[in-house]
Parts: sequence; C-alpha cells; structure tokens
Amino acid sequence: MSPDFKTELKAAEQGDANSQVIVGCLYDDGEGVPRDSAEAMKWWHKAAEQGNAEAQLYLGVMYGGGDDGEDVAADHTEAVKWYRKAAEQGNAQAQLSLGGMYFCGEGVPKDETEAYVWVAMAAANGHEDAKYILSAARDTLAPGQLAAADQRILELTTEIKISQQT
Repeated sequence: MSPDFKTELKAAEQGDANSQVIVGCLYDDGEGVPRDSAEAMKWWHKAAEQGNAEAQLYLGVMYGGGDDGEDVAADHTEAVKWYRKAAEQGNAQAQLSLGGMYFCGEGVPKDETEAYVWVAMAAANGHEDAKYILSAARDTLAPGQLAAADQRILELTTEIKISQQT
C-alpha cells in the first residue's frame, strides 16, 4: 500500500524531509498522482538540502541519467555532487555509484584508485554487488595504487564516522 499522498504532501510542505522524499517518489512513480519527474526532483532537492541521504542518492541517479532519464537531462557533474553527499553519509548505493563515476570518468576525471576506494566503502557497508566488484578490481591496481587506496579508505572512514557523530 502506498503512502497517503495528501498526508505526506502536507508534512512535506511543512518541511519534513522524509515526507519530501516520499512525495518525490510518488511523483517519480506516478503513484496517486500523474508521473512528473520535475516535481519529483523539486521535492528531492528540498530534502537533499536538509541533508537527507536518500534524496541525495535519488538526485544522483536522476542526474546520472538513471530512472529512464527521459525527463531529466543528464548532468554527470551534478550526479557526482549528490552521490558524494550521500556517500559521505555512509549510503552504500551512493558509494558504489560514485565509484562507478570515477571508474568511467563521468563528471570527474577517470581515477581507478578513487573508484576502488568508493567501491570498497560500499562493500564495507554491506553492498553485495560492491563486494563482488571489489574482489575483481583489487587485482587491477598496482601495489602503489592499492596502498594509496587503503590510506584513503582509512581517512574516509574516519571522516565519515566523525561527521555522523556531529
């Protein structure tokens, strides 16, 4: 059963970030309202600006050309921006997606070491696909790249823990 649109909209209009995410999803899926990607993006932006990692992930997906991308022009730089915000809050899907952006050089310079770092972070957060990708990617990095990646993972892990405590 889908959430009640009117109830969620009222809470969203009052600034509730979780309700803003739900309203965005209802518009994106066309549940109880006509499908409207622009309206979905509007609500996700409101929630994302409040620091909601789920909304940040959804914006990354939309700007990355996901969700069929028919109504939203791809903007890989924006996708990276939103993936990073969610990834830095520990969102495993955003971490994996950000790793993919680095691997392909979309929205950021191609950087296999940084790609590995973010995939490793996603794997550490329990993302099953990331665990599989990580085992294959580990063999492609030179020893120096691996050492740099391990150091960066340690730094990021510390940064993310500290930001989650404040």
